[in-house]
Amino acid sequence: MLADPTRLPLARLQPVAVGTKALGPSDRRGATALVDALASAVDLGDAGTMTIARFSAVVLGDAGSAASRATDRADQMGARRDDAINRRDSVSGVNIDEELGQMVVLQNSYAAAARVMTTASEMYDTLLGMIR
Repeated sequence: MLADPTRLPLARLQPVAVGTKALGPSDRRGATALVDALASAVDLGDAGTMTIARFSAVVLGDAGSAASRATDRADQMGARRDDAINRRDSVSGVNIDEELGQMVVLQNSYAAAARVMTTASEMYDTLLGMIR
């Protein structure tokens, strides 16, 4: 044990006579007892009686399911947010294509009105020229 203290967790202390070794260099009874303890069923109260390996599998499975549900819920909430933004923009926002179309109509109307005014001005000038 003095040469390799890493073997201490694997060994199991055994009562022996004074002057003899209580721990051997290849003693793995502590590790074997730990594996046996992990494989034996334990009463976990509300969770029932199960092995530590089974309990850890249940806990990790529940954590994975919760993470999956959280991801799905985040995706759903993101879609709802995007839909709300689109609805808000369709009601109160400015649609660039629609506004451009209206500006073209107004520009054409202004050009037509300018032509009417130019024609009316020329007719008025012609009438005044005929009277003089």
